[in-house]
Amino acid sequence: MVNGLDLAARLPGPTFHHVGHTLQLDGSIARVFWLHDGDKKLGFRGVPFGWNTLPYALAPAAAYEHFISHYTRYLEDYSAKDSATFYVDSFERIGGGGQDDDGTPDVTDDDDGWMPDDLIPEEISEEEHANAVVFAEKYLELVQQQVGSGELDQSRAYTTIA
Repeated sequence: MVNGLDLAARLPGPTFHHVGHTLQLDGSIARVFWLHDGDKKLGFRGVPFGWNTLPYALAPAAAYEHFISHYTRYLEDYSAKDSATFYVDSFERIGGGGQDDDGTPDVTDDDDGWMPDDLIPEEISEEEHANAVVFAEKYLELVQQQVGSGELDQSRAYTTIA
């Protein structure tokens, strides 16, 4: 389960491979992707292009989405109140179908190309911002350690926050 642009769900780094299904909770809809990467043979879509990269550009705000209170808020304020939109009952399909079947062709559907940021509040408290900065700095330390030890190719490492 991934809340909005939660950066922690994209960790520990570019060499990490997700297993299992990915349940994406966004402010406009909840969607589930078959085994994270999809399966063309079975007709199931994987996560949208940019799913694993956009949150890094938005750090530390994306780290803020990892707070458990945001997951419970989503379930209480969205899923419990509008289960038709925010409760998943089918996997996303190639060529349409699934929770994102709004009639817009997948080729031009804007919610398929990037993850919406509508759950990131415009303002966060100083304490929440400080926590998110610490979280982002710890991640960068981890990546730099992996690069230094040879575990991670430096050309693929994120070493600064945009």
